[in-house]
Amino acid sequence: KRQDHQVRCGVRSHLERAGRFDLRPGRQRREQVVAGLPQTCDLLAVVVEAGLPLRVAVDAVAPAVGGVVGDLLGAVSAKIRLGVPEAQSWRELAAEPGMEQLGREVARTVGSGTGLARLLRGLALEARHEGLAAAQVRAKGVGVRSVLPLMVCFLPAFVLIGIVPIIGGLVGRFFG
Repeated sequence: KRQDHQVRCGVRSHLERAGRFDLRPGRQRREQVVAGLPQTCDLLAVVVEAGLPLRVAVDAVAPAVGGVVGDLLGAVSAKIRLGVPEAQSWRELAAEPGMEQLGREVARTVGSGTGLARLLRGLALEARHEGLAAAQVRAKGVGVRSVLPLMVCFLPAFVLIGIVPIIGGLVGRFFG
């Protein structure tokens, strides 16, 4: 039984290192956050530019965004409604994977009173660049990960079409 467990752990770690399967649940959540962050920042910026306070903007944007990001913004909004200071609520959001910069920068801005809309637009632009860079890294990795399956498919065909007829011809010539 112990040996079976060791084999399963070895296979799991090999697949994770090879990038074939991601068996860690936090990574998928982080990817969802990173994917939704640019749109969220843009929507918050539009609502703030329209003249509404940040807490009202969060109430309006959280259901519109939905998903993991919407849930996180909903939690921030709920904390603010319960009386937690806005800066502290945003700092607590910074503990979430993928939301670090948004939480940290908005907490700093809420405390200092500087322009929030421009900051949110900048964060949206940075999040788009980071998402694009991550997508390019994943796309480059596809070529590397596809070598082994292609080799497994083409090697038997090469052997059957290229090598077997030559060996068959030589065997027929020497023994036939």
